[in-house]
Amino acid sequence: MNINKKRICIIYTGGTIGMIQDEKSGALRPFNFSKTNEMIPGLSALNVELSVAAFDDLLDSSNITPADWVKIASMIEEHYDYSDGFIVLHGTDTMSYSASALSFMLENLQKPVIFTGSQLPIGVLRSDGKDNLINSIEIAAAVSESGLPRISDVCVFFGRKLFRGCRTTKYSAENFDAFVSANEPALAKVGVHIAYRSGASGVSGVSGANGVNGVNGVNGVNGVNGANGVNGVSGASGASGANGANGASGVFNSDGKFRAEKNLATNITIIRMHPGVNDKTIEMLLSMPHLQGVILETYGSGNAITRPSFLALLQNAVQRGIYIMNVTQCLQGCVEQEKYESGLFLQQAGVIGSGDITSEAALTKMMYVLGKKLPQEETVKMLSCSLRGEITQ
Repeated sequence: MNINKKRICIIYTGGTIGMIQDEKSGALRPFNFSKTNEMIPGLSALNVELSVAAFDDLLDSSNITPADWVKIASMIEEHYDYSDGFIVLHGTDTMSYSASALSFMLENLQKPVIFTGSQLPIGVLRSDGKDNLINSIEIAAAVSESGLPRISDVCVFFGRKLFRGCRTTKYSAENFDAFVSANEPALAKVGVHIAYRSGASGVSGVSGANGVNGVNGVNGVNGVNGANGVNGVSGASGASGANGANGASGVFNSDGKFRAEKNLATNITIIRMHPGVNDKTIEMLLSMPHLQGVILETYGSGNAITRPSFLALLQNAVQRGIYIMNVTQCLQGCVEQEKYESGLFLQQAGVIGSGDITSEAALTKMMYVLGKKLPQEETVKMLSCSLRGEITQ
């Protein structure tokens, strides 16, 4: 075995990418990814050693649950010391939810975890699956001049672009570039060369940037020197600069060692504002047994109904210990609760403004943070600030 080979672990959960056509029946059946090198002979040029771990029961991603995120996190944890990077093959419909969840769950991550899949099965002639898989493996195996992983974050690779996982949304059921990161540029773009974005957290050694992985970080974390991160939390006290997280995330795991958080709060729901929504519906949703948190999808820059009875329902829920995050329905832009009167009313009711976070990231972040069972003040602080680059700050 070539000792310079990078060991990449492929975790196969299911999804369109893993289907090939049976030669006899013509029907689609799951592909055995242990035979990836036979299916894609050109992979040998990448000088990687592939291993495969698969779910016993492959999933259509529409059936994914938080328990499956724990399973993926556990598989990464199990193979972490023996692998240089991970590729998670996943159906596209909920890929952004899963990538967001793993972004938070994998604490002090210092290796690439890249989610990818395809719009057409890998066994179909025009499939985008082979391209996505080859590029994901090459990026996962890439190192900087200092020998550190080029990427040390949870990402989504699709349509020749690498995105931070907790920034993505699936926007197309038809296009090969099915995902978008509307509020943060791609971490890398694939053409004749792979061009990594200079200065992005979680990206190593680009254009002389500083930090643990040669990054000075979009969010102000300078891991190596312990520079102050968001909200004055010091990187020296546990900043997770290696995976592009803000120093604040060190509150959760300050020893700097990789670990997978497996405790998730699941009694959380999404309420989407729309013209005509009535108090009875809102009251019913906020009165669900054991409800812990709500993602409130609002209009524009964080605006919602100003009806006093509606605001009273929100305030009452907050007083009962239910956390409510304000997330814009817009694909691009952010919540600014202080900008308009309606947003201020939400703020006064105790709703937490969430900047430009996506609904996928907000939901999974709340599951992660509430799973920590921290005091209320600390919980609100964690929900408000950026932990993994999910909010522009």
